[in-house]
Amino acid sequence: MNIPPPPPSSQTPPLTIGDVSASWLTARLNDCGFAGEVADFTVRPIGTGMMGSTYKIAIRTTGSDAEGPASVVLKIAGEGELSQKLGRHGYGFAGKPGFFASEVMVYRIIAARTTVRTPRCYYAWLSDDGDRFVLLLEDISPARSGDELAGCTLAEGKLALANLASLHAAMWGSDEFEAEGPLRRTTPDDASRFAGYMVKATKVFHDAHADRFPEAFVDVLDAFQPRFERWFLARDRIAALTHNDYRLDNVMFTDGDTPQSIALDWQTFTVSHPGFDLGLFLGGSIPTALRRAHEDELLHAYYDRLIELGVKAYSFADCRADFVNGAFLGVKNSVIGLRSVTMTDRGVKMFDTTLNRAFATILDHGSLAMLR
Repeated sequence: MNIPPPPPSSQTPPLTIGDVSASWLTARLNDCGFAGEVADFTVRPIGTGMMGSTYKIAIRTTGSDAEGPASVVLKIAGEGELSQKLGRHGYGFAGKPGFFASEVMVYRIIAARTTVRTPRCYYAWLSDDGDRFVLLLEDISPARSGDELAGCTLAEGKLALANLASLHAAMWGSDEFEAEGPLRRTTPDDASRFAGYMVKATKVFHDAHADRFPEAFVDVLDAFQPRFERWFLARDRIAALTHNDYRLDNVMFTDGDTPQSIALDWQTFTVSHPGFDLGLFLGGSIPTALRRAHEDELLHAYYDRLIELGVKAYSFADCRADFVNGAFLGVKNSVIGLRSVTMTDRGVKMFDTTLNRAFATILDHGSLAMLR
């Protein structure tokens, strides 16, 4: 599967926020069927992306038949060489797209093949070398951002899990995942490469972070690390389209008669075991007290949506087992993140929070016994 180009345009995509012009915005929105002309606009940075920059652009449109959004969101690559290299390189798996290419692919191709709720994409561009990208997206408003530290309500957790199922169900167990290409599932070489990352990250965790956690939690990591490669490969489990960083910070919620959850930040999109996404969100992002009190109800929000969308020969017991096994993604993402990312105070708190929730889930369910 190749990533098709955006609609032809004589205008150069804006590589920095200073490159954005009213004429460029007008052309992009006109391409999407909106009439009118952008007369002027204002820009406000939003978020704290590590590889890119995100801005909310408020628009004033003129013309007797003017229509279209009052604001949009622009995502572009960061200016630093390191962020562009990381965006181009991605996980470093042979034949797989980098982080920037993955997100562009989701908005150009994958979103249309699923019922997962994402922002509408008005424009998606990727440079030939993969180290620059531009996304012009729907501004979900009014809405509130999820917050890993603050947690969520039961209703919000159920909405997010149902939306996750809408991603997974679309190509559940597809034969396309066994062929070469951007939707190839994890290979032994991929798993071996990541196992090397995990060895190094575990050492850094012991050196710099272990003293913040109970001994029982650290013991879980030490037992998991030598079993990581087989777990990550997951060849004995189903494959699906996966977000791979599906947590509260990467979703939004709307209210009203039909409240929704919207999935954001698709740079880590890949094909892997769907239980990993489920384990990360339910086991590592939902607050532990809420999960313990309502685990079956939350799990059913995900499972019932899968079945509604046509997934067959998959029992609720299967779903629970995949969740219990998948809870280790919270450990993997956090331990590697603590090693790889320049930490802000909030970043440390976020990874610590996810780790504590994931470790609690693993111990609650005896997840280590599932690893061979």
